[in-house]
Amino acid sequence: MERSQRWLPLGLILALGLLLGSLMFSIWEKIPTSVERVDWSKQAQWIAPQIPNYRFYTRNTFNLPDSATAGWLRISADNQFILYVNGRQVARENSVLSSSLGLGATRPLPFQNVNESISYTLRATPSFTLASSNDWKLTAYVDLTRYLRPGKNVIALEIQKGKTNPRVVVEGAVYPTDDAIPISLSTGETTWRVSNLSETRQSLQWFDRDFSDENWPEAKVLGSVREATYSRLSKNLFDRTLQGNLIAGNQSSQGQVWLRGGWQIPTDGISRAYIRFAGQGAYSLLLNGNLINNYRTENGNQLHLLEVTKFIRSGKIH
Repeated sequence: MERSQRWLPLGLILALGLLLGSLMFSIWEKIPTSVERVDWSKQAQWIAPQIPNYRFYTRNTFNLPDSATAGWLRISADNQFILYVNGRQVARENSVLSSSLGLGATRPLPFQNVNESISYTLRATPSFTLASSNDWKLTAYVDLTRYLRPGKNVIALEIQKGKTNPRVVVEGAVYPTDDAIPISLSTGETTWRVSNLSETRQSLQWFDRDFSDENWPEAKVLGSVREATYSRLSKNLFDRTLQGNLIAGNQSSQGQVWLRGGWQIPTDGISRAYIRFAGQGAYSLLLNGNLINNYRTENGNQLHLLEVTKFIRSGKIH
């Protein structure tokens, strides 16, 4: 009797912990309220491997006659993905306790937190997979421009899930020149080849640009995106080329250059404001007297994206 009474408090603590854990999961799995629903085109389709498996690999190949002026894609994966462009890992999304809030809470995708001058790089952290998560509710946007090159280009994805029904949907485009027809990257509209094996041939891994995927079958098309997915971003931030040219000015005696611009904001305000920019050398960005960020030496090829809504006010800004 004494032994059972000794274990009773521990049992109550464990039971309370399980109840609190279930409550937190139910809260996390609610529809995000601080993000916007993604408007997928009818051409974008969910794809999967021909043979059910816990993991599959898929590739899309296209050719560019010259350097791309812009390129982007958005992706929702059920459940996890690793994105490669021309053999280079560009983005990765893993389930960490599999909360579907992600971008709507304080746990955004590592490469999608636009409030910290993210240039679509990854800060990977250890994570754990939960088979029942709904990570496909989160749509990630990736700027591909800096990873593309003239000639053959390959977009490769590794998708995995805790069940044998992983799937992925991709929508995007590459703009060869300002007046050329965009090259579609959308699953269901273009050819994506799949394999259930992580293959290596002649020292080339499956995601390498020169890997031969001719024997891979085309992906199984499951249908259009009818489910709601969410993101903080909009494709309007990506599906247009970066306007303007690099500008400079006269240096001061300390070797500094100050550049200033002004814009008129409507009195009724705006709902969301972003800025895209690139620079050469070491520089700082200020908005309405607020220091947004400092940047170390750059060569002008690093595109930054910032959400600056909280720094904007009606009237003139600079």
